[in-house]
Amino acid sequence: MERLLREPQDPASPDSHVACRFPWRARLLGGGAGVACPRLEKWREAFRAESVELVFATAFLNSPSSMYGHTLLKFRRGGGAGQELLHYTLSFGADTGSSGGLAYVWKGLTGAFPGFFSSAPFYLKVKEYNHVENRDFWIYPLRLSREETRALVDHAWELREARFDYFFLSKNCSWYLLDFLEAVRPDLSLTARFPAWAIPSDTVRVLEEAGLIGERERRPSRAFWVENRRALLDEEERKLAEAWAKGENPSLAGLSEERRMDVLDAAWDFSRFREGRGLSRPGGDAGILAERAKIHRPPRVFPTEATPPERAHRSARLGLRSGMAGERTQERISGWPRGKTFFQIDYRGSLHDLTDDPEGYEPHSELVMGDLRLRVGEGGVGLDRADVLRILSIAPQDSWMPRVAWNFTLGARAARWMDCGRCLEYRLDAGVGQALSLVRDRVKVFAFANAALRAGPAFRGGNFQADFGPRGGVLWMPHG
Repeated sequence: MERLLREPQDPASPDSHVACRFPWRARLLGGGAGVACPRLEKWREAFRAESVELVFATAFLNSPSSMYGHTLLKFRRGGGAGQELLHYTLSFGADTGSSGGLAYVWKGLTGAFPGFFSSAPFYLKVKEYNHVENRDFWIYPLRLSREETRALVDHAWELREARFDYFFLSKNCSWYLLDFLEAVRPDLSLTARFPAWAIPSDTVRVLEEAGLIGERERRPSRAFWVENRRALLDEEERKLAEAWAKGENPSLAGLSEERRMDVLDAAWDFSRFREGRGLSRPGGDAGILAERAKIHRPPRVFPTEATPPERAHRSARLGLRSGMAGERTQERISGWPRGKTFFQIDYRGSLHDLTDDPEGYEPHSELVMGDLRLRVGEGGVGLDRADVLRILSIAPQDSWMPRVAWNFTLGARAARWMDCGRCLEYRLDAGVGQALSLVRDRVKVFAFANAALRAGPAFRGGNFQADFGPRGGVLWMPHG
């Protein structure tokens, strides 16, 4: 490369010079001085970067690649306040093409998707994540010098056409961003902390431990504002706000100015929420704005404090418990001696289940990958459970924000109900349903219509069995 840097620039194709194609590497080698690169300069001008921020988008269970959250970089430009939405972002993602269903999951787990870096204005990311998918943003300034910031911009230029193997669990969006940052700060050794998998929230924690992030800021999702404004209204006012959001515009003459303000502010946020979901046409809230303009009061401001991802519980968990095999038939035929004590070793690779502290995680849900339970004792060693993936979403039904509860499990369990010694049954279980919230959101009641496919030597006459039936439960959270 040093030899190529010394070659003269072709006036007919100036951007083809190696210093224009690889500006960051050229600078490392002390070359490229005096080489004019028109396309590179346009790239630098689009970013006009003076500092860099890490943006963490909270989990989105309805997308396999975003179930654990997502991270991207935002390059802050100069030019004064009010330009945040125009700042450029850099993110890493997979080119999934038309793949879907189990093929999508399999390719993502095995690295069959090509991954690439892409840049876009921040307002497009706000629309996609903050407004449509209703995901919170956590924004962290990175402690990088201006020279390091500009080096990142040049390195991003070098990688704009590169392709890499993308893995959902290991070399994913967050891992590649750490690798990208290491290019200008190799002393950090960030990716070495994630030899097996890289959970986005864990990468934020590692950056904090390295002293690389400053004071965080939360940008709540659109659903946050809808829920908070609706909470100010009584039942009749909620009906009025919903009607205004749907363009019906009923009279508000019986309300005080303050109550009209709260109804219209809730209606406007709800209208924007519906627009993001494709339930109303753009500009349909003009009537709300016209009526709101008659009230000369600023909208209410709500506190946005919440538990950030790096303050939530860690993703891996190791546990130990003990018990005794009882006189019940299933304990005897599962191969464990009756009346004998055993110890059970529990290991969870990631991420969160309903028994964990919910602070900092998606409420009403669990997302578990790599759940292993091993029994050890006088009866020997036996596998009790091995879940590859387990998902449960019991977000309660809401008239303003319709939700579907669902569950999915892929794994193996001890065949306790079968006369097969220590046989395992392999399970694929999934279902959809509804959930309700009771007692000030402290009790969740949920029900599913589930289908399951179970296989293994314990099943006679074909080694598999298909089931269909109801599944339900109650979740009680005494502290809300």
